Amino acid sequence: MKSVQTAAPGAIRVVDIDRPVPGRDDVLVRIRACGIQEWLTGAQTHPGSWWPDFVGWLDERGGGQNPAPEQLGGGGLVDAPGTYVFDR
Repeated sequence: MKSVQTAAPGAIRVVDIDRPVPGRDDVLVRIRACGIQEWLTGAQTHPGSWWPDFVGWLDERGGGQNPAPEQLGGGGLVDAPGTYVFDR
């Protein structure tokens, strides 16, 4: 199997190793795809859009719709950048 190892800061190498046996606090992860081309090869196309499902999900959990404000902007309490920049 392949192992990606950090040899030094900024230096990564890929080496062949025997399959390790995970210890009590370890985990062994199988990588099925690495890179966009491998991912695209195994990807499935689902026609349509996810937006209708998302809007339905929001409607079930939201508090309804509010009318849009007459004027843009919230007015704010103080001018930018605010008072927090002076707090220590």
